[in-house]
Amino acid sequence: MASLKYFLLRAVLFVVPFAVFMVLRIGVVLSAIYAVLIAFAINFLFLTRQRNAAASEVRDVFGGRKQVRSKRELADAEVEDALDEAQRADEEAEYEGAERDENPSAEGEENPSAEGWKAEGDRAEGDTDVQGHGALREPASQGRRTEDRKTEGRKAEDLKTEDLKAQDSGEQGTAS
Repeated sequence: MASLKYFLLRAVLFVVPFAVFMVLRIGVVLSAIYAVLIAFAINFLFLTRQRNAAASEVRDVFGGRKQVRSKRELADAEVEDALDEAQRADEEAEYEGAERDENPSAEGEENPSAEGWKAEGDRAEGDTDVQGHGALREPASQGRRTEDRKTEGRKAEDLKTEDLKAQDSGEQGTAS
């Protein structure tokens, strides 16, 4: 409330001299300049107590020491926070339930690292799980196919390298 009183006092200290100078037909610009100077001088000399009270109120509000909300707003905020927490808990429970359904080892039914499954370190480059985390586990038979593809890729690269070497040696032979 102190800041509102201080604002109104400063407004009156500007408006009254401005109106007086406008009645005296000094001009809009000069009336505004004179009114600002008079308002500043009176404010500086006589309104120190009101200025300090307003500054203290603003500091308390922005410093978090003074509550700005009413009791009703605080009660509404508490209810809203409780609903939000309940919703988050439900979402986490759903996520954990879905995660257990996708990963049977969490319930102890199956062990994906058992025989017939590839270990995480044995996966081929680029193999990723559904979320793209790179922790794909697949049956060993699929792993063999992946290894076969890698071997075929290496063979193709070796053939390309040999062809390039042959072309380079052929160009050098014709250049001499």
